[in-house]
Amino acid sequence: MESSAVVMTCLSNGYPVIAIRGLSDLAGTQKGDNTIRLFGSLAALNTAKVVIGFVKSLPINHVSQL
Repeated sequence: MESSAVVMTCLSNGYPVIAIRGLSDLAGTQKGDNTIRLFGSLAALNTAKVVIGFVKSLPINHVSQL
């Protein structure tokens, strides 16, 4: 939800956009556990790995324009 405004703004102004998000829990499935404390760092690390892999896969001429 938080990234939807950024995506809509980019698209409505003709800019390409991609949203990569990390998930640290499943809504409503935990019984009182604070899973962000348990899995927040892991979710952040996995998301960073995906972003780095994605950027590395871009053609060089596209990366230089960022």
